[in-house]
Amino acid sequence: MRITFDTDKHPFVVVTIVDGEDKDNILYESFMTYLETQYKEKNFFYLLFNTENLSTPNILLLRNYIQRIQQLKTSPIRYLQFYIIVTSNPWIKKLLYMLWNLCKPMSFAYLVDNTTLAYNLLNTLTTSNNNKEYIHAYLLMNEITKIEPE
Repeated sequence: MRITFDTDKHPFVVVTIVDGEDKDNILYESFMTYLETQYKEKNFFYLLFNTENLSTPNILLLRNYIQRIQQLKTSPIRYLQFYIIVTSNPWIKKLLYMLWNLCKPMSFAYLVDNTTLAYNLLNTLTTSNNNKEYIHAYLLMNEITKIEPE
């Protein structure tokens, strides 16, 4: 499993997770360090995880991921505003639900089936004049799953 991320449009960060080898988990560590740095530097941000080309996630990293996320969640301020996960793979979706049962998300998580819907949702969430009712209606109309943080 290879993880790359693009911070050129910070606070919006695109994270791409695809099949492939990550020798010694260097790419994973780089991403996790980035997350931790955002919290240390008190930067607000949001993520779009594109997993459209991922069929085999590295579940051996799950324990490490949960421990690190639990540590970040001790922050009194939620710097990660929300994240959107793109996947149409039912196995990946089941794995995400299992993960969220073990460890609630750090922030609001949205699960969508394709990148077009993800970018439309991103626009909806970041447009300042869209109120909660509008966003809720958008989620219902587009059958987008929203997972609440702790």
